[in-house]
Amino acid sequence: MKLCLTLAEDSLSALQEKVDFFDGRAELIETRLDFLDHPELPRLPQSRSSRYIATCRPGREGGNFQGSEEERIGILRKAVSSGYDWIDVEYDVDLPFEMPSTTRVIRSRHVFGEFPKDLSREFQCLVGRGDVAKLAVNIFSTQQLTELLSWTVNQGDDSASRIVIGMGVLGQPSRYLGAALGSPWTYVCESGGMEVAPGQLSLDEAKGVHLKGKTTPLYGVIGNPVAHSLSPHLHNRLLHHYECSGAYIRLPLDNLLAWFDYVERSKLNFCGYSVTLPFKKDVMEFCSRYSSPVASINTLHREEVEWIGANTDHSAFLAPLRERYKLEGSSAVVLGNGGVAQTVVGALKREGVTVKIAGRNPERAYKFSRLFDIPWCLISDLEQSADLLVNATPVGQHPEVEDSPLDASQIDYKWVYDLIYNPEKTRLLGEAEKKGCGIISGIEMFAEQGAAQFKIWTGIDPDRALVSSILKEVLSENVSKSL
Repeated sequence: MKLCLTLAEDSLSALQEKVDFFDGRAELIETRLDFLDHPELPRLPQSRSSRYIATCRPGREGGNFQGSEEERIGILRKAVSSGYDWIDVEYDVDLPFEMPSTTRVIRSRHVFGEFPKDLSREFQCLVGRGDVAKLAVNIFSTQQLTELLSWTVNQGDDSASRIVIGMGVLGQPSRYLGAALGSPWTYVCESGGMEVAPGQLSLDEAKGVHLKGKTTPLYGVIGNPVAHSLSPHLHNRLLHHYECSGAYIRLPLDNLLAWFDYVERSKLNFCGYSVTLPFKKDVMEFCSRYSSPVASINTLHREEVEWIGANTDHSAFLAPLRERYKLEGSSAVVLGNGGVAQTVVGALKREGVTVKIAGRNPERAYKFSRLFDIPWCLISDLEQSADLLVNATPVGQHPEVEDSPLDASQIDYKWVYDLIYNPEKTRLLGEAEKKGCGIISGIEMFAEQGAAQFKIWTGIDPDRALVSSILKEVLSENVSKSL
C-alpha cells in the first residue's frame, strides 16, 4: 500500500521543518499550502527520497485558501517550476500554463453534502483531465460505504488512475482498502489527532498494513467506535512477525446487515473479524454456527461462505485470575451490564464465585441480574466489599483517562481488575493500588484473547511474551505522543 503523507502547518518554517524530517518516510508527501498564513512553497530537499505534491485547496473544495484564484494558480505554477512532482488541481479549473513532462496532475472533486445518487456522474468531470482522478465523498452510513466500495471495484482495469475516498469516520475503511481496489496510494497524517481530512489514517498504522491486492487475506475489528482499539497494531505486527500474508484494518460500522451483504458479494478476501461493542450479540445472527458459553461472541472466521463465531474473551478473562488465587468460593462485584459483563459474570459463576452486579441504570441492572439470578445495586449505592472488583464498563477508557466508575472511598477489595487496556493503568487501578489492592490491567486479558483470535485465523499460537510486549510498546508510544 503506497502512502501519501499530508503535511499542513500555519507557518512556512514549521512546514519546512516537517518536510525535512519526513523526507523518505513516505513514498509521497503532500504539502497543503492553503493551511499557511502566507502561502509559500517550502524548499524541497536537495537529494530528496520522496516525491512531492503541491496542493493549495480553495474553500469551495474544503480548503483554507483565502486569496484570489489568480494568486492560487500562481502558487501552483511556481510549484511546477520549483520541481514538485505533482500538483493537485480541482475538477473545475483550467490551467493557464503548459505542464512540463516532469510534473503530473491530480484532478480532485470533493462532495461534502449528501451522498451522491450517481457516483459515475460525479466522477465524469474528472475523466481525462489529469494523470490521476481523485473523488472524495462524505460517508454517513455503512450502507453508503458499501455502495462506494462496490462502485469503485467495478470501474474496470484503468482503476489504477483513480483514487476514491469515503470521508468521515464511517468512510475510513475505504482508505485502508484503496490498494485492494486499485488506488495508486492512500493519504495519511503524521499521527492520531493530526488528521487533515476526516478519517485519515496515521502514517505508522498505515505502514503496518501490508495490503497488496484483492487476494490479500483481510481481517479487521468491527465496532463503533474502534478508533481506540490496539487490535490493528497487534495483529498486523503478528502477521508480519510470523510471515503470514494478511492485513488487519479498522471497520467502524453502524449497520451489520449492510456490511455482511457487501462482504458476501465482494471480490475482496475477508477472512476474519474481531467484534467489539456494540455488536457482540448482534453479530451472532450472521454465524452459521458458534461456540460461546454466553450469548456474546468476539471472534469471527470464515470457512468458504460461512461465518463461524467464537468467544475468546471468556477464557482470556479467567487466565490472569487463575494465576493469582483460587476462584472457587470467593466473591466478586462486577460493574456494568452489557455484553462484556455477561461474559465476566458467566465465567465467574462457572468457577464457583458468588457474584453481584452494579450498574447506573436500575432497569437495565435489574434485567441483567435476572439473567444470572444474582443480586444487583446501583453503582452510586455500592458499599459491599468483596475479594474481587471487575470493571466491565468503558469508564476511564482513552481519551477520558481521568474518569473512574467508582470514588476512591468505594474501593474495598483484595483485587481490582479493570478490563480497559488503554490506558494500561486506569485511574481506577491507580486509586486501588494506593489503597493496597492487588491490581490487574485489561492488557492481560487483551493479550490472551488477541492471541487466541490469531490462532483461530492462522493456526499459529503466538508467544504471549511477544503479544504483551507489542501491546505495551504501542501503549507507550501513544502516551509519549500525547505528552
